Amino acid sequence: MYDLIKNAVHDDDAAIEISKMDKDITSVVDAISELSLEETMKLGMQFKRFPLGCDLTEVVAGTCASDLELMDLLGNCRLSDMIGAPIHICAYAFSDIGEKFGMTGLEVMQKVHEVVDVPLDLDHFGENGAMRLPKNISGCGGECYNKGPAFTECPRGRIHERLIDKELEQKDDKEEWVKLSSSVAVNVTCEQTGDGHAAPLREAEDIAKLAKKYGRGLESIMFVGDGYDEVITGFEKSIEIGADVIVVEGGPFNRCENTTEAFAKTIAAARILSPGKVVATNGAYEHEVRAGLRAGLNMVITGFPKNHHGYMCGYEPGTARRGKFGLPRIIQIINEEFPNR
Repeated sequence: MYDLIKNAVHDDDAAIEISKMDKDITSVVDAISELSLEETMKLGMQFKRFPLGCDLTEVVAGTCASDLELMDLLGNCRLSDMIGAPIHICAYAFSDIGEKFGMTGLEVMQKVHEVVDVPLDLDHFGENGAMRLPKNISGCGGECYNKGPAFTECPRGRIHERLIDKELEQKDDKEEWVKLSSSVAVNVTCEQTGDGHAAPLREAEDIAKLAKKYGRGLESIMFVGDGYDEVITGFEKSIEIGADVIVVEGGPFNRCENTTEAFAKTIAAARILSPGKVVATNGAYEHEVRAGLRAGLNMVITGFPKNHHGYMCGYEPGTARRGKFGLPRIIQIINEEFPNR
């Protein structure tokens, strides 16, 4: 596999051969680990090119936060729609906003669905439907991203807390949320030693089946972690649950000595392994975003102020915190990396 991947850096025929063959995840990761950073970037862009992969590069915008007014949420969604950016739905925030205005989370989702034409990407959704989180999580200031060291979970030792009673109150709406969505994101980092960072795998499997039932796209969120064993596990679990899109989280969840190279190599491997030929990130420092874009990344999840995705991509430690408006920054970074796209 190494020789084939090495050749694919420059040879279209080798790239086409790889794209058609059954691929062993470990062999792909091993082969890419032997490449230089420059070769990794060339390989990733090779597999991003149509018809081997999806050559579009776009942003997905998180428009919501639990402490927004309903009017502000709807305005954010309309603005995202006007610029053509798909909307990343944080289900807990929709439910929190709905609770404040005497509505269910689903009713807020329906209002958004009525006023926009862009795709709706559903996240923070589990076996009971919309996840519900305590205020210390829904209003998190982004301490892990701002501090910058490597973590497997919250630096304050917080477990993945959930308000299960509130979730169960609206569990009957579960399938309707998925019907209104274009795609659904699930998280497999619990299998990569991140059991304090995400819900159990059974919830990802449950939602994956529901997404397939209604013909919705499925995104699987994994992290770079140690750059090898955990990357392999992330790819294995993502493919096992039938993910179309691989979402790679770096930032404080990239524990490698050379974080730039590790992120780029994970993106390049995802370019080859992603069943839907689309590779995204939901969390990456600026140096990772730039390297990732040059290694084949074609979707960056960012966000409006107060939305946690607003600071999770495109900022460096010490500057990444809640309240950042990441969307215009990411648009600028993409245009700097691809000025003639």
